[in-house]
Amino acid sequence: MEVGGNRDDSRTGQEDTLAHRAALMRPLPSRPGADPAGRHRPGVPAPRSSHDVSPLSSASAAPDPWPLRHRHRVLPSKTSVPAVSERFVPRRHLHTLLDVAADRPVTLLSAPAGYGKTQTVADWVRRSVRFSGVAWVTVDRDDDATSVWAALLEAFCGCAGLAADDERRELVDHASDEQALLAELLDILAVLDGPVLLVLDDLHEIATSRSLHVVEMLLRHQPEFLHLVLAARHDPPLGLARMRLDDRLAEIRSGDLRFDADSAALLLRRAGVDLDRHRVEVLVARTEGWAAGLRLAALSLNGAPSPEHFFEHFLGQDQAVADYLIGEVLGRLPADLLDFLRILAVCSPMPTELAARLSGRSDAAALLERLERETALVTGDGPGRWSYRIHTLLRAYLGADLDRVEPGRRQDLHRLAARWFEGNHDLSSAVEHAAAGRDTAQITAQLHRYGVALLLAGHADHLATALRALPSDRVDRDPWLALLAAVVALNGEHPGTAEVEVEHARRAWPRNPTNDLVVLRALVEGEVAAALRHPVQPPATGPDTHPLPEQPALEAWTRADRARAHVLTNALGDADHEFEHARGLAERHGLDSLELRAMVGEAVIKALRGDYVGMAERATEALTKARRTGPADGPMAAAAHLMQASADLVGLRPNDALTRLASARSAIGPRNDPWLSATIESFVAVAEFDRARRSASDAAQVLHRTRLLIGPDLPLAEWTLGLAVLEHELADAAHDRVLARDVVAWCRAHLECDGDAAVLRARSLLRQDRTDQARESVLPVLDGELVPVLPASTVHAWLVRAAAAHHAGQHFLAREDLAEALAAAAPHGLIRPFRYADPALLTILIRQRGSFGPAEQFLDVVLDGLGTLDTAAYGTPADLTDRERTVLSQLRTHRSLDEIAGDLMVSTNTVKTHVRAIYRKLDVNSRRAAIIAAEEARLL
Repeated sequence: MEVGGNRDDSRTGQEDTLAHRAALMRPLPSRPGADPAGRHRPGVPAPRSSHDVSPLSSASAAPDPWPLRHRHRVLPSKTSVPAVSERFVPRRHLHTLLDVAADRPVTLLSAPAGYGKTQTVADWVRRSVRFSGVAWVTVDRDDDATSVWAALLEAFCGCAGLAADDERRELVDHASDEQALLAELLDILAVLDGPVLLVLDDLHEIATSRSLHVVEMLLRHQPEFLHLVLAARHDPPLGLARMRLDDRLAEIRSGDLRFDADSAALLLRRAGVDLDRHRVEVLVARTEGWAAGLRLAALSLNGAPSPEHFFEHFLGQDQAVADYLIGEVLGRLPADLLDFLRILAVCSPMPTELAARLSGRSDAAALLERLERETALVTGDGPGRWSYRIHTLLRAYLGADLDRVEPGRRQDLHRLAARWFEGNHDLSSAVEHAAAGRDTAQITAQLHRYGVALLLAGHADHLATALRALPSDRVDRDPWLALLAAVVALNGEHPGTAEVEVEHARRAWPRNPTNDLVVLRALVEGEVAAALRHPVQPPATGPDTHPLPEQPALEAWTRADRARAHVLTNALGDADHEFEHARGLAERHGLDSLELRAMVGEAVIKALRGDYVGMAERATEALTKARRTGPADGPMAAAAHLMQASADLVGLRPNDALTRLASARSAIGPRNDPWLSATIESFVAVAEFDRARRSASDAAQVLHRTRLLIGPDLPLAEWTLGLAVLEHELADAAHDRVLARDVVAWCRAHLECDGDAAVLRARSLLRQDRTDQARESVLPVLDGELVPVLPASTVHAWLVRAAAAHHAGQHFLAREDLAEALAAAAPHGLIRPFRYADPALLTILIRQRGSFGPAEQFLDVVLDGLGTLDTAAYGTPADLTDRERTVLSQLRTHRSLDEIAGDLMVSTNTVKTHVRAIYRKLDVNSRRAAIIAAEEARLL
């Protein structure tokens, strides 16, 4: 195939080829920046020679090296690596992607205009040491096949440090054999040792099949030493599918080029704009990390009256953004495609079937595929390409343009889309488009049919949008809408307005309400009361209060509410049954938020049964489901995190607990729940004490405030009692006997927990070395006369009796009681009780490991858990002074305190002071216990 005209000379065949090869390989005279052979060194800018001087720059300029007979001049900028802007933000992960991609023969960098493709590759080229030479060709729209060959010649010669002289240029102009021409050009690169990089930038500009054929030949006959980077605004038609199958292609796309908040903040600062983290994140969300969008935003921010004014108006309608979109993105599209895109802006993602309905074009799917392939203005979702999306800023601009070109059409399209989504059972999208269409009747009908389902599916934001689209008096006069507005208010920034909405519903109440409306009112009033007055209110829809409603979503909500009623009356079997029904309905009808509530309720039931392992598993399952179906936040998610953390605390995993509690804090959201928040802070205090980050006294005060906040009237007595037990543990650890006695007295007075209170008292007695009284206090629990509420109380009771037996010298009985404690703790994963056991018992567990029969496996778990705690959590060696360590070593000699004082040449009272400090820091109450604790801590 001929590219240029016929050859001028009469040489033929092999002689011609050899002659031209010799000409191509002729070295240039030595010059700065070249090696001794005259080759240009990669990475060193080539100096301008006399041939580079423009004929217009001097009267004595050298003759034009490219005579007029050569039809294709190549501007230096076309084959030069572009300069990198001072404001360019290099990103390490993109360099890594390009480095990894270079392991394959071809890298495709495909993204719409403004994503920074050219600058990214140019920056990588300048930083990379992988290649011995770099050739760069920027493609232009008016390039034909010969000009592409000419550009490749100039780029290859520049890369190899050779001259693109007349003979070489004639090779391009008069080539009749393109394969021979390609071989000649590739030979130019052979002078370089090592791999060579060729970048073809703006490849989407190739306009003719012949010029595209040049690139196809290059790919077909690509040598191993040559790596190609193809940068384009959309995928070029170069057989990419085949290259993927052959594993020859690496792809980097717009998703990889998007800016995150950190890199966007740096980009903005380099443009003279300094925003706080929240505003940067908002800007990244609005621009979808589009580099051009961020730079245009910076330009607009510099000229805006204030950041607030900018953020209120910037969404594709800013003049700088509009100018860019028109000039770079939309300006080249034909009128019919532009009109089609305006219609697509109504919805993103846009299902292909809906696109056909809105545009009236039966070829909508094919047109969308063509737009993606040829312009990258739309992006297909999923392998089936059943829907397409448009960039947020482009969509905003097109929507505003549609309003300008055809006022009122956008609302009509939204109403049509609302009906289509309703027919396809996408309720949230249906309500969203009905709200955008401002059709009051359509919105009202949809909220009556699907409002509760939207709420329980977790789409309160769409529900709020639809309610705001209605006239306020329309909502106030419709009790169903007013009740929905009340629940939406609870989840918003002004939960107090929920009571106002409930009052509107009461005033608009019909004479003959439907059962569904009656049930909805009862449920909403219960939610409002729980949120604004007390965290646990008696349910409004008890088993015999109202018949089950007709709407499946409302029935699921009712069953969940009834299950809560059974939990509060300790009818856990009935509660399980109702939660199971509620969860089944939620799963069938996509009520993700209610499904999370039911699963959390099931976790609560397991906790009330003392199954802490099952509780944590169910809470984890609930959160996994929530993350899969939508944002895992809100009070129910916070409660699930809290239950996970409680399992971590009883299992002595304080680091894990702190991580869960941080998630619980962030999940609560704007709705203030003082009971939930206080419980989270109490658990944080306990975990920080376990990690020796907080004193026992300080942590005990946090739990004390929580107990006073919650009070004795919380129906879930087990949860209140669990917090009280933790408070008592910390009071004992802080040697605060007054607070410890207060906790026991409060539990006896307000909670039906005589067995648990008896164990708490016994633990305090044991700390005071009143072992006989401690033993007598737990006997009714161990004999079955008093049944404790908490499984941990039974474990503590066995540990108290084991400690009393050990102090009485009944070592065999102590070991038997320890085995009972392990057996009672194992089913519930209770390691925490052993954290407060007498140190002598821990020594028995360690030294007699292997003799506890069936409980041996759990013993390993206990000892592993205790081993993860910082020794300072026990008040051990970290804060012993040198003198205290000396006295501690003397205690092991069994000499009297007077003798120790004489050896140390101090008074006996001084030694007694040191001994008391040692006991306090080691958390022991006897000389023998101090010696054991010191041995376990490797102090002796």
